[in-house]
Amino acid sequence: MNQSQLPEKDYQPDATSAYHIACICKFCRQHLQLSIDYAASSLTDPRPCPNAENPLHHFVYRAELSQEQDAQGAVGPSLFQCSTSRCGALLTIHLTPPRITAPLQDLLTSTDRLERRYQKAVREFPERHEKEAWKIARPVEVLEALSAYLRDALYPKANRGRIPKENRRFCTAFGDDCDVLLESLGFTLIEESSGQLSGAQFWVFPKLPEGPSPERAFLEDFRDELFILISKLPLSFQEKQGLKHYDFFPTDSKKDLQRCLAYTDYDKVLAPRRTVDLTKDEQAHYPILGALSDYSDDLIIFSYKQQIGTDPGNSSYYFDSLSKVSEARGTEKLQMELVIQQSMGVKSHSEIREAYVYLGVEDSNTDEQIIGNYKSRISDIGPSQVPDARRMLKIIGEHRNSASLLSAASEGKLGKLPSPCAFMSRY
Repeated sequence: MNQSQLPEKDYQPDATSAYHIACICKFCRQHLQLSIDYAASSLTDPRPCPNAENPLHHFVYRAELSQEQDAQGAVGPSLFQCSTSRCGALLTIHLTPPRITAPLQDLLTSTDRLERRYQKAVREFPERHEKEAWKIARPVEVLEALSAYLRDALYPKANRGRIPKENRRFCTAFGDDCDVLLESLGFTLIEESSGQLSGAQFWVFPKLPEGPSPERAFLEDFRDELFILISKLPLSFQEKQGLKHYDFFPTDSKKDLQRCLAYTDYDKVLAPRRTVDLTKDEQAHYPILGALSDYSDDLIIFSYKQQIGTDPGNSSYYFDSLSKVSEARGTEKLQMELVIQQSMGVKSHSEIREAYVYLGVEDSNTDEQIIGNYKSRISDIGPSQVPDARRMLKIIGEHRNSASLLSAASEGKLGKLPSPCAFMSRY
């Protein structure tokens, strides 16, 4: 059963839309669940992105709604909300660890354990061993057998409701030391009390709801991981072809994730297809801007403005990143945006750092402490250096959005006029 609810192709979400995607990493087996809910917006008249004003979502982390990592290593769920003025969609990302832990994988595939199960089965059923030519189970046979049991539990058939505990394949593959695992998967051990099979033990498949449920999703996830473990075994092509229950044909979930997040058809930079060189300096600045390296200049500017709009305290860092990307691309549009930002008083991080160093203060200092250092500084320097000190204080004031610092920086701008006026008044 598909655990995802994806949008239709070329869809345009409305204020009631909600989508979900569940996927798994074929390398580390981490599970990702991503949900986007447009109905969760607190706006009175939401207009989901993308729209005429906002070409993409811009998600901001909502720490107050998110959860920390738990003892089992599950992260989240982490919640983000679109910061654009008309959207407000709520994004939930839940990352969970593999269902098959390292001890469980060892329980199922350790050759030492499998040999001990075989020896125990031979001791218990010596006649059957000789007659049926029992063999030590291979790891792939154990993984495939369990995947078949889970398939029958997920998609039950009339004649497949239980597993005889004395079944040859079961004895050599699972024995008694997998009882706790089977119980955790919902299997129940029963014993016949009457008839020809009186005293015989069976593992009964779990009873699952017909529709989606946490229990069903867990078994589906577990079965997918069994297939991933099988795919990593050193099997020949013929051996894999001979597996009767291996029906794992995963598809890349990248496009589905893009559809959920509504960025399948965003405006890209007009450049020949090339391999991204992560060693280049500007590559580190795209994530800071909340952008991808193939974003068009317009989208780079959009991302930059959303970043400084939601995190004004770090505007200088975003400005530096915009400068690096502009320098690397050399486009007129980005260079013009830098000029506009500078005309609006935006300063680079290096300029702000220089101002702090010049006045001998730190960002942790209070406004009163900074003003005290500033006044002490101008009392020790010559008149020609006072404008520089005032400019440095103004830079810090604008960075901190501090009225008291800006007021102190503007005091005394005409302070030199009384002196020549007084000189002239003597004549």
